[in-house]
Amino acid sequence: MGGTLNFTVNAQVSPAFVGVLQNSASVVPETGAVDPTPTDHVATVQTTVIAVADVAITKSDGVTSVTAGTPLSYQINVSNIGPSNAPTVQISDVLPSTLQAATWTCTGQTGATCPASGNGNIGFIAAMPVGSSMQLVINATVASGATGTLTNSATATVQGAPTDPATTNNIATDVDSVVVVPDLVLDIEDLLDPYDPAGTVALPYRVQLHNNGPSDAHDVLLELSVSNSASITWPPGCVIVTTLLRRCALGTVPSGTTVTMTASLSGMSATLTTFSLSGVATTSDPDPVLANNATVESTQLVTGANVRVSISDQRTTVPMGYETTYRIIVDNVGSLTANGVAVLSAIAPELIDATWTCSSPNGAVCAATGSGAITDTINLTRGQSVVYVLRATIDPGLDVSTPRTATQSVTATVPVGVDFYLPDNSASDVDSITPVLYADGFEDLANLLAPTTPNAIVLPTTEHAWKVQ
Repeated sequence: MGGTLNFTVNAQVSPAFVGVLQNSASVVPETGAVDPTPTDHVATVQTTVIAVADVAITKSDGVTSVTAGTPLSYQINVSNIGPSNAPTVQISDVLPSTLQAATWTCTGQTGATCPASGNGNIGFIAAMPVGSSMQLVINATVASGATGTLTNSATATVQGAPTDPATTNNIATDVDSVVVVPDLVLDIEDLLDPYDPAGTVALPYRVQLHNNGPSDAHDVLLELSVSNSASITWPPGCVIVTTLLRRCALGTVPSGTTVTMTASLSGMSATLTTFSLSGVATTSDPDPVLANNATVESTQLVTGANVRVSISDQRTTVPMGYETTYRIIVDNVGSLTANGVAVLSAIAPELIDATWTCSSPNGAVCAATGSGAITDTINLTRGQSVVYVLRATIDPGLDVSTPRTATQSVTATVPVGVDFYLPDNSASDVDSITPVLYADGFEDLANLLAPTTPNAIVLPTTEHAWKVQ
């Protein structure tokens, strides 16, 4: 009588529960006992349970600087410290434009769920029970034109009922300085070596500046200088520094690109035996390989004949049974006469009914007409040329079940020791042969008819004679 019993109950609320928690305790008198106040046999306590989930995020690429044009990898870790579950967590990472070709993966642990992978920006809803975590890996390439700093932030935001007691750890930012590292490579090529300065054409040089990267090169300057005075056509945009030196401002040269320029030179002194064009390329960025930023191209200067040939029908495809016309030019751009030049143009096996004519715009003599292969012997003084016009028909009986081409070639054979530059003594023209639908049949109909143009006929793109077989 008059005694008191005190009970203490310790329990953990489920991390998933949110709402009103009601708990009741009751007593039952022993048998035969009479309690004058039976209404106090039950006691109930109601407790409002709220969700508190401390979600934290970290992000790092493990470095403090990155090189423009190179790959990098970020690792993002997200965890729910609790004490409650976080069934709806917004994970976001809007990547800066200087990160290209980004892909990412996500792995959940201890009950966390997330998409396995994705491309570009990150944006998804994750479920994160207390004690769970997820790891994201972003792989991307820093743009070759990136400069300054690269800043990237990722966020993890708790949504819905739970409250996050520490929002300062809901955002993680990685900042790297961007290092610019281009590699400029300069190449100068003379396209006619040896060269006759007393001939009829200028000496062409091709100048190519390539950026091996990985970064874009900024404020690029190219200085070109010649070894001796000459009449020079410089690339556009180049300014005079001295009589022999020009400076060309090229601005930004992106990684992996090539700037190609040409220069033409003539009027060198007759006493010279060599002539050279030098170049040096610079950039405001640190170039790790300076040895390939400069080059010199030297050209041997000679006196002699230089016979050239060219051939073209100004087409790339010719239908079967159609006539095509080739224009063949043989000229001498050297300063001395080329006697006994043997011109030969055998007819390609895909051609039939070949005929030709020849004329000269400047007094050279050649055979006026002929049929079949061109076989002629000509003499060319300085600057003289002849023009052969060769007409032939693509054989309509060709088997075109496999792709066919017609290659028409021409050579000019000069007596030994007369021509100082032989690479341009031959030339070829190559045309693809296309099947056609003739009036008397349906040769290769399946390959000829386009789905959108039934019963189509392949027509020539230039004026030709129409032959019906």
